[in-house]
Amino acid sequence: MRSLSIAIPLLVLVAAPSFAEDRTLQECTALGYFSGAQDKFMIGLALHILTKKGVLNTAPCNAAREEAYDVGVSFSRSGKIANSAEAAVVKSVAAFSAAVYSAVAKNMEP
Repeated sequence: MRSLSIAIPLLVLVAAPSFAEDRTLQECTALGYFSGAQDKFMIGLALHILTKKGVLNTAPCNAAREEAYDVGVSFSRSGKIANSAEAAVVKSVAAFSAAVYSAVAKNMEP
């Protein structure tokens, strides 16, 4: 029983991604989505962020971008979310977009 009480917290620590990894994955997802949707402004922002972090061409980032690209194409054409995987991408991209606009607005305050 003692080993189980030690193993569960360790499993949680190993399985839970760090905040930075979540945010980076969100940025990779945003780049793919906005590329598919052909939103040049948001593509530029995501590219800039990922290039500065040095993660643009990593395997996890490429996988997230590729998955989100198709969602960006589909959603920009139909305006409809087809399944829960697409909903997760759209939710992640909405959070990225909100963070961008919040940062821009904050820097414009007098």
